[in-house]
Amino acid sequence: MRTPARRIHTGNRISDDAQSNGRDAIGRLNRLIFDGGFLLDAEAGAPDGSGLAFASGVTRTLAHGLGRKALGFFEVYGADVPSAAQVGLRSAALPSPLTSNTHIAVTPTGTGTCFVFVF
Repeated sequence: MRTPARRIHTGNRISDDAQSNGRDAIGRLNRLIFDGGFLLDAEAGAPDGSGLAFASGVTRTLAHGLGRKALGFFEVYGADVPSAAQVGLRSAALPSPLTSNTHIAVTPTGTGTCFVFVF
């Protein structure tokens, strides 16, 4: 999602400088690595927001749906999704022939439920 940044010249230096600073800030936000990321928040066929279940030491391969190579991921805890413990996801090797263009592989250090944000 890109945020548009229009510029209107007012002739007032203070107003024009404020617009310029706002445009710079919006440009930085548009270039964030999280832009275009995707939240994996449920198992296939489960209700949205119900979380992904992980078992300690069991590697899972997850399709990320970004439409491009994944740069990274982090675990997210839903406000209403109970978890037994912090999952502690670590990157793992993808099985052949899968690549980070379509999937990520993660190994949890603990057992629990969380979301995974892939960017």
